[in-house]
Amino acid sequence: MKHRLLLLILFVFATSVAGWAQKSTAPSYTVKGVLIDSLTQEGEPYATIKIAKKNAPDKAVKMAVTGANGKFQEKLNVAAGNYIITISSIGKAPIVKEFTLKPSVKEVDLGTMISSEANNVLKGVEVVAQKPLVKVDVDLSLIHISEPTRLGMISYAVFCLKKKKDLVCRLLLAKNNV
Repeated sequence: MKHRLLLLILFVFATSVAGWAQKSTAPSYTVKGVLIDSLTQEGEPYATIKIAKKNAPDKAVKMAVTGANGKFQEKLNVAAGNYIITISSIGKAPIVKEFTLKPSVKEVDLGTMISSEANNVLKGVEVVAQKPLVKVDVDLSLIHISEPTRLGMISYAVFCLKKKKDLVCRLLLAKNNV
């Protein structure tokens, strides 16, 4: 009986110490704001939010998205200091804003941020397509060979038609006009 009581007391002590150690690591802060589209003046839905330390902007402390109305409210369990928030959305220029977390202020309101259209322009788009090598219908197969089979003045195009069990091949010779 004494052993069970001793084990129970030891278990309660160990769990309370572990709980105390986890709670004392970092204070909890709240960062909130609203992202508005500059053209429509409506909330920008589902924009990506990245919060990082100012001295390590590539290492994210928290990643999130804005709500359907453009609002966000994120809880941070980090130490006080200087941070950067980057908000990006497809077709919009990224918004970068610095803020400071202080032990005396647990909630930081970044206010209303306005997203503008990105000015990225593509130089050009090339669409490449290729005719299928084999076309199969109900009772007909058509095979295209459009590359020249030999170098020189003559190029060959072969069209093979297969209808049921008969195979008909036509060889078309076309001389290149040089």
